[in-house]
Amino acid sequence: MLFAAGDRAREIFAAEGNTWRLARLEINIGNIHYRQDRFAEALACYERAYQGLTAEQDPEGIAAVLSNMATCHISLNQFPSALNSYQQARQFCEEHGMPLLVTQADYNIAYLYYLRGEYSRAIAMMRATRLNSEKIGDAYHHALCNLDLAELYLELNLSAEAGELAQQGYDGFHKLAWGTRAQSVWRFRDGGEPDRPRV
Repeated sequence: MLFAAGDRAREIFAAEGNTWRLARLEINIGNIHYRQDRFAEALACYERAYQGLTAEQDPEGIAAVLSNMATCHISLNQFPSALNSYQQARQFCEEHGMPLLVTQADYNIAYLYYLRGEYSRAIAMMRATRLNSEKIGDAYHHALCNLDLAELYLELNLSAEAGELAQQGYDGFHKLAWGTRAQSVWRFRDGGEPDRPRV
């Protein structure tokens, strides 16, 4: 029933020639597919949305949909395609003066290297992202980089460095008044598994 309504809305917006509303509809339907773990269908919606938003020159929408496409590629175990989408998002955001979204893209690329086991590249990029996020006042990604670097160092048996970064991560989330996230970091510091926040 829901998807039938989406199909009807597509027909209406297409008949009106309303490319922007059609693209936003594709994003919404894609989000529903994604929440239902229908990643291929979600990706197809996001790709259609990307085409429409490009035609309408909607920078914020384009940046968001590129990130959504990358997330779908990760869920489909298509890591090279995910990396390409994140790099495309980063370049686009840099060209359009969106420094917060550049930092987010850098974080996502670094975390993708981590998932692929490319620890040296992940650490180098995570460190750079940590510095940049601090420079532009992005406290959330600064704290998140501390947490992820702590995990990376722990996997490399660098426990002293991991503990120091975990403490910084705790302090960062505590300042953001994210009590639950701070508790998660504290558990990690004490040897437990941290919860993975969604970006």
